[in-house]
Amino acid sequence: MFKRKIFSLVTSSAILLSSGSQTVLAVGNIISEDTVNSNNPEVSLLEKANIDQSSVGHDLLKDVSLSVGETFITLAGSLPNTYNLLLSSEGTEDVTLATSDEVFSIDLHRSELEENHTYLTLVNVETNEAVLEIDLRPVLTDLSTDDLEVTTVEEKESVKESLREPFYEIKDYDSVSSDYSFARSSEVDELLHGEATYEVNQATVAEPRMSLFSTSSSRTHVNGIYTVRSGDTFNAIASSFNLSVRQLTEWNGHVTNINNIPVGTQLAVNRTGAETVLSPRDKERLYKGGATPVFTTNQGFIDTIAPMAIEVANQEGQQALWPSLMIAQAAHESNFGRSALASPPFHNLSGIKGSHNGNSTLMWTWEVLGGVRVNVLAAFRQYPSYSASLQDYANLMRNGLSWNRSYYSGTWRSNTNSVWDVLNNEGLRGYATDPNYYAAIRRMINNFDLTKYDTGNYYVRTGTFLGEAFTQLQANKLANENRSFNYRIERDDTRAPYSYRRIETTQEFIGEAGAQRVINQLQRERGWGATMIATGNSTQRFRVWSGFFNSLAEAQRAQDQLAKSSGYSVMIEQGNDNKFRLRTGFFNGRTSANQGLAAMQALGWSARVEGSSDSTPHYVVRTGTFNTPNHVNSAVNYFNANGWGSKQVMDARNNYYYRIFVEGFTHEAQATSYVNHLSHTHNWGSTAFPVIK
Repeated sequence: MFKRKIFSLVTSSAILLSSGSQTVLAVGNIISEDTVNSNNPEVSLLEKANIDQSSVGHDLLKDVSLSVGETFITLAGSLPNTYNLLLSSEGTEDVTLATSDEVFSIDLHRSELEENHTYLTLVNVETNEAVLEIDLRPVLTDLSTDDLEVTTVEEKESVKESLREPFYEIKDYDSVSSDYSFARSSEVDELLHGEATYEVNQATVAEPRMSLFSTSSSRTHVNGIYTVRSGDTFNAIASSFNLSVRQLTEWNGHVTNINNIPVGTQLAVNRTGAETVLSPRDKERLYKGGATPVFTTNQGFIDTIAPMAIEVANQEGQQALWPSLMIAQAAHESNFGRSALASPPFHNLSGIKGSHNGNSTLMWTWEVLGGVRVNVLAAFRQYPSYSASLQDYANLMRNGLSWNRSYYSGTWRSNTNSVWDVLNNEGLRGYATDPNYYAAIRRMINNFDLTKYDTGNYYVRTGTFLGEAFTQLQANKLANENRSFNYRIERDDTRAPYSYRRIETTQEFIGEAGAQRVINQLQRERGWGATMIATGNSTQRFRVWSGFFNSLAEAQRAQDQLAKSSGYSVMIEQGNDNKFRLRTGFFNGRTSANQGLAAMQALGWSARVEGSSDSTPHYVVRTGTFNTPNHVNSAVNYFNANGWGSKQVMDARNNYYYRIFVEGFTHEAQATSYVNHLSHTHNWGSTAFPVIK
């Protein structure tokens, strides 16, 4: 269990060290820290905040109690696993009061809380989401006298005893600042670590107000920058701004000796200040918002990343890795791809720092340094794609560190029997500073059954296609069918290149529908891909109108009669003269329109042809490339037999053969099933191969 006091919230108190003990002076009262709130009854924090403890997530603070003294309130209790308790106030940085699985007791200055809206926030450290927020001011305002018993306080006269007179004496008085200066003995200097600032009330020196550490009320910053004054110490400055010494050190790398800080030194005391002191180059790299996540669900992220992880983890000629570990770390580090760092344009899934091909971005994160959680501004690698991010992670695991190339050899499949061996034997040593990191990775693997990606990995390789562009189109077609796998193409250098040969119809088809019928027939009967190409020619469109009918019933009988005799489907329209007429759809060209005209006239009706300003474009159909003379001749014969006419379209460029590799199958039966699918659906030959580990 730990106990600490939040000094940044103490505005009217003084902290005095005497014989190794600590005493708090607050507006004429001295309260021993050892006895603060010790006599006060405890009440439930959630009960006073009027929060339903049975609500989902709201019972997480059920073990936290609240006790109130005249000057301080005390929060005490424990937190559940994977949750942190933060304190935030208007205009201040968030402070972590307690961390996961921690038993705590925290003293907060009551007057500060009653003057400002100060919030307690419970944060899920795995998702970085706030699950509960409590405003402390109305909680304190609502406290009745029955809820608390005022702590007994000592008299101010004990201040002198605490300071052990005559170890100090008044040397001078400044009438402007109403401050006295003191001469101090070496013993007092030692007790106070060489630092003391005494503020003395002008009206009576006998009852001085004293302060060892100037608080945030007397130390102020400008845009996050504090300028060191005479008498300041690094510890005192950190305490004034509610920072740990480790945190203040992290933000001020230019300070070479925290025990000797020259007056006038500028220190960053919050995030804004830390950003202010950045170099111009680093300010350009600083993340300023705007990254938009591409993933909306946890499973959607895993489904997308898993095939890539399997491919990267099982690369031929490289140390095989465990895909489940790669996926779990990526999901944990990136909040399932929804963090800013994981989103485009950064694509950093594994939280790897540094730069990638010279590209990086500066972002805020936190680390546990020397047992203290510290906010740090770090450079993270920026990748062109998620695949590149996973590849860089794999390179780190395989190649280790510059001073130890086998540093992460504990993650290699050749050295382990399962992913659990990696986690049990510290194969990821030093990867993260968070002591809860490895437990979180275990939960991730278990909750999403990620070990299924570690066993029986297979890939499918198709036969050859002619031309890179055509092969990529086929790979895209497969990706649109099923995005659970990864698709790539590779050139087959074992086969000689062949010049482009395509077959094109000499007949022009009127409209896209006519050309599409030919394309569908080629795909259905021969398995050939083809496209339509506009010729620039077109045919005018016409409608046919009947004479009038006196009633709707007569028009409907005529509509049925025309459909039975000729098969034409027509619309009935009523004119301004209240007569009814039949109107056909569009005919392409006057010749076909005259056929509709003749069908109406054959029934003894008057009719007319009416032209349109619209026209229907003409198209020819062109196949993809054929890779042998026999295939070319077969296509020519087929086109001519269907009456479309044919001509060869050739290109002098050499065209290479390519194969499609489909990766991400977790077992042999799944890969074999996909081979059968390619054969039955696309008429493609293909073969399944195991991934060589």
